[in-house]
Amino acid sequence: MTSEETVRIGYRAPYRFDKLLAFFGRRALEGVELVEGESYARTVRLALPGGDEAQGWLRVTDDPSSQSLILTISDSLINYEPQVSARIRRQFDVETDPQAVHEGLRLLDEVVPGAAVEGTRVPGCFDSFETACRAVLGQQVTVAAAGRFAARIVESYGSLVETGIAGLTHAFPTPAEVLAIDDVETAFGTLGVIRSRSRTIVELARLIEAGELSLCPEADAKDQMERLLAIRGIGPWSANYLAMRTLGHPDAFMETDVGVAQALPELTPRERRVLAERWRPWRSYANVCLWNSLENGWDDEPLAASVRQDAAGMGRRREIAVYYSTEYDSPVGRLTLASDGQAICGLWLEGQKYHGAGIAGELERNDQASGFDELRAWLDAYFAGARPALEKVPLAPIGSEFQRLVWRLLTKIPYGEVTTYGALAEQIAQERGGRRTAPLAVGGAVGHNPISIVIPCHRVVGSDGSLTGYAGGLTRKMWLLEHEGVKADGLYVPKRGTAL
Repeated sequence: MTSEETVRIGYRAPYRFDKLLAFFGRRALEGVELVEGESYARTVRLALPGGDEAQGWLRVTDDPSSQSLILTISDSLINYEPQVSARIRRQFDVETDPQAVHEGLRLLDEVVPGAAVEGTRVPGCFDSFETACRAVLGQQVTVAAAGRFAARIVESYGSLVETGIAGLTHAFPTPAEVLAIDDVETAFGTLGVIRSRSRTIVELARLIEAGELSLCPEADAKDQMERLLAIRGIGPWSANYLAMRTLGHPDAFMETDVGVAQALPELTPRERRVLAERWRPWRSYANVCLWNSLENGWDDEPLAASVRQDAAGMGRRREIAVYYSTEYDSPVGRLTLASDGQAICGLWLEGQKYHGAGIAGELERNDQASGFDELRAWLDAYFAGARPALEKVPLAPIGSEFQRLVWRLLTKIPYGEVTTYGALAEQIAQERGGRRTAPLAVGGAVGHNPISIVIPCHRVVGSDGSLTGYAGGLTRKMWLLEHEGVKADGLYVPKRGTAL
């Protein structure tokens, strides 16, 4: 059994400890952090003068009755309690005056009623390099995917820390340790990290180790943000996110953030940025209030944000510069899968017409990109004869407003059944207030569906039973329909035409 010491760290009430804990819990780094029940725990590794270091563990809980956090540290850290406490004070944002922040954010409620909740805190960090690397790994992928990449780095290159606590085993590698890795791009590449992300992490490590970048609250936020933006692979989102979490900057804002976009769905990124001027100098807290306002978290509906008919969704798709691909061998041939870093945006059969349509940026191979695990599991189940739920796969097909409306309706066609272009045109007319739509236009949208099989365009046939309009070829369309048990009575292969 380990010995320990406990100290109290006071704060000004109200204090939304539960929201901080939820934030850290969603991002808990395997081997390094644990969020269990109502406590946060992690490994600790402190650099000491002379090249020595101290290692151990800590745990944080809340005691609202005394308006204080209870910090418990291992006996190996007792001599360094002031340093550990200082980091926890920053991580849990205990110095903030909640009344001043709330007063500054009152106008937020006019836009998102109930979003400005007094006691909201900005989640800081314990290890700034660890957090910076997590931010880079999290670019264009989900929180869960970023966590997997970071956990692999910890397991392969982190330092062992003896804690005696199950689940707390490692510390994230230091900048010097990352720089000591021979060929980081290849080393991290075997863990699923793409080369551009690896290069950015190496540059962060180099600048921090050289003293040219300081990610700590004592540094000038504006100066450090400019240095961050000069790094290839660090854009405005990452710079503001790191200013908020590592520099303790109270006035960072991320107008292109997915959660902010979901909280303000009717506004473009530029409109969000202009609106946020009202919330100075507390825009970092506005970010957190907007995240917290999302009752069920970020939008995880089957067709994600880009299927919704809003300008923000279209804008997000155009901003993406890198897409990720992998392959899947299926009974109908090899499939190419594509992800925009958050959701699936493409699934094409080999030789399919319009292969890669809508991908305006670079397509980079990454078998672990966000959405691929869920899509592989879905495909495994589908080809095994099951009827997997579409809701488990995050989808974000790229297309016009009309095309996305058609694709959304395709997902409503039951397994093992077919519909016609004319029937889809009637459904669209109903959704558009009676405005008629030509079946030919519907056929064009069906034929350009970028996510074959999952968005089941193969379930659409001509009004006379003609099996036309499938960009993957009629042989594959027939196979898929037969696989789903569709009765062939009344269906036939036309003499001319295989795809619209």
